[in-house]
Amino acid sequence: MQSPPTELEISISKAINFLEQNQLDDGEFPTVLPKEMLKLTYQNFGINDELTENLVFDSSPFVTSLILYSLSFLRHEDKVKDLINKGLSFLLSQMEKGGLWRYWSSKNKLHMTIPPDLDDICCISYVVKMNNIAFPNNTKIILENRNDRGLFYTWLLNNSPRRLISSILTWGKSFAHVDKIWNLTNKDDICCAVNANVALYLGEIPQTQKLITYLTGIVINDTEDKDISFYNHKLGFYYMLSRAYFNGVTSLRFVKVSLVNKVLNLQKSDGSFGDELLTGLAISTLLNFNYQSPRLDTAVDYLLKTQQVDGSWQFIPFYGGYYKAIFGSAALSTAFAIEALTRYFLSQKIQI
Repeated sequence: MQSPPTELEISISKAINFLEQNQLDDGEFPTVLPKEMLKLTYQNFGINDELTENLVFDSSPFVTSLILYSLSFLRHEDKVKDLINKGLSFLLSQMEKGGLWRYWSSKNKLHMTIPPDLDDICCISYVVKMNNIAFPNNTKIILENRNDRGLFYTWLLNNSPRRLISSILTWGKSFAHVDKIWNLTNKDDICCAVNANVALYLGEIPQTQKLITYLTGIVINDTEDKDISFYNHKLGFYYMLSRAYFNGVTSLRFVKVSLVNKVLNLQKSDGSFGDELLTGLAISTLLNFNYQSPRLDTAVDYLLKTQQVDGSWQFIPFYGGYYKAIFGSAALSTAFAIEALTRYFLSQKIQI
């Protein structure tokens, strides 16, 4: 006789149902942002559009790629397999020549206002690759997008007149999209979380040794806040770095103890790490380093208590760069929670 589902299993099932109901027909999972921010962006590009909702759909393949990774721990479930296959179809529909992607999808009026970028390219390439789907080899293009320290630029402007012109105009810095079409990014267009995603995709190879040293140094030297460009909280970086380690970048083991302690120091008295999204990220980060403790139990309890009636976790912004954290969606918050709860559930089964 089959045992009745646990509270964890019920919660995960409800969350998957929510994602199923919110996935678009073409396979995309929605990205949203506050109306005023999208209006401002449209104005900067001379686009007129009537926006009525407080949270506005802003089509991008990036959130879908993050959600597909989170769902990968349940990929043998039939319903999840369908969600992943539909999501992959959407990602492939947005691929450009050479295996490249840019942040705004072809459905978005802002699609052509920015170049491809390594955060999208590496996150999407990784989930496509992990699902054994062939696509053009983009490694050479990515490796050409490094500075003289062996670190990777965010925006793909290598070997182009724009790269040369921007370098001259900005004393070696690169350009990134903000409220006036292009403006300077901080850190010379180097973001530690983006570089962690490059490490995830390319793996531990000779050409990524300098960036792995750089990522290790950030944790050891406590420079996370200074080196993050596009994510508003260092837990975003910790999550990206830990999943690179979990997926084979083993040299990052040297920061395991330090990083785990840093994450634990962020835990609140209610078991959370600040909110539902950050709590999901923290749980997965700890489990990526095989951390086990009753402190995980209290974090999981917090997630279970904050799940909404429809099976979701509320929209909490995750990233935004110059605009701080404004982008995300309930679907993304829910996927991070699914990953955390699934990983926790599987770790408990292994212990038993």
